[in-house]
Amino acid sequence: MTRHYILLLLVIFSTSVATGQLSAVDSVRFVFRQGEGQYDPGFSENDINMRRLTVLLKSRMDCDSLYLIEVCGNASPDGFVSVNRRLSEERRRSITNKIIEVTGVAPSLIKSRAVGVSWDGLRRMVETNERVPYRDEVLRLLDNTPLWIYDKKGRVVGGRKKSLMELRRGVPYLWMYDSIFPELRNAVSVIVTTGCDNGVVESKDSFERIDTLEDAAGVDISLQDTIINEVIPDVSSVTVTVHEDERPSWSAKDEPLHRFALKTNIVYDALLMPSLELEWRVTDRWSLSIEGDVAWWKNDRRHKYYQVAAVIPEVRRWFRTRAPWHGMYVGAFAGGGKYDLENGRTGYKGEGGMAGISFGYMWPISRALSLEAAVGAGYMFTRYREYEPHDGHYLYQRTKDMNYFGPLKVKFALVWRFDDINRKGGAR
Repeated sequence: MTRHYILLLLVIFSTSVATGQLSAVDSVRFVFRQGEGQYDPGFSENDINMRRLTVLLKSRMDCDSLYLIEVCGNASPDGFVSVNRRLSEERRRSITNKIIEVTGVAPSLIKSRAVGVSWDGLRRMVETNERVPYRDEVLRLLDNTPLWIYDKKGRVVGGRKKSLMELRRGVPYLWMYDSIFPELRNAVSVIVTTGCDNGVVESKDSFERIDTLEDAAGVDISLQDTIINEVIPDVSSVTVTVHEDERPSWSAKDEPLHRFALKTNIVYDALLMPSLELEWRVTDRWSLSIEGDVAWWKNDRRHKYYQVAAVIPEVRRWFRTRAPWHGMYVGAFAGGGKYDLENGRTGYKGEGGMAGISFGYMWPISRALSLEAAVGAGYMFTRYREYEPHDGHYLYQRTKDMNYFGPLKVKFALVWRFDDINRKGGAR
């Protein structure tokens, strides 16, 4: 009988060697600030983990034992689905490039993917944390609620995130927002190795040993270099409400994500032409705005008129920015208005239209206030009537047309951002 056990052990050992069984799997997690996808060595313990990862990789490269490195980009549930997909992609790319830069490892040894929201990682962290409010209810919800819930017409009427936010009036969701979500904004590097000639390179001084790739990243990691193409349904009909009672206070790291911005152009205000603009953030990269400028001053006894009214819609494309609303943009605008200008001499009364492009930059000065600077240039056409004021009357002289190419507007605006999507629970 003893001989049979020995023979069985020999067969198992021989099979594992012949099939190239992996001998070590290690992981390290790099975390990111909310809304950011670029590696920051000064944030959390990223720099320490990167140095430890570098030592481990180089030791395994020296003994020719490095088999595969996997990088999985993740995001937390808060915010838009499309934003989370973009952030997870930026995070996996940032860590992949950094690993190649500091270690010189061949890119062919790195396989990576962007996951989007790490629901599996959230469930695992909730299960192991007894301090989560209503933890059992949260786990049942995560296990049994689909990502999206549709009505009979195929419209989204709810889903996992909405249900989680409404559970117990939002108390567990807001607790997780502060205590768990920051850990889900990560990119996990998984090192899969084979043994060296002189034995397996152990990692007990480097990283915590794990059993499976799923434990490392909180997801089922594919061995293909790909991005998950998640189908994003129309969620315009979904409304998320978190009741104010029992709502814990938000921490300073709760980055607001505003849907609208109200602006006034300080330059025009100083010229006694009050300006008001409303801008709607459609996506992270696109916004629509409409601007109104009005100066309707007159003094009949002196024959002085300063009357201008203009309405100018604009569409804007925002470039890579630190956060939505902030950074550089280019816009296309078109609009029109009317005017009556006279200062005791010849007067000009008419109307016209314009079209052009603008360049601008916006930066935050507080959680809800920003400053914006911009210039615009293009083409303007106007038709006006020339007149002369005389003895309380206005004598018509002639009608003229004018075509103009050049600067059309200048802006230095104070911006108030409002309708925080994060506080309301994400995309609606």
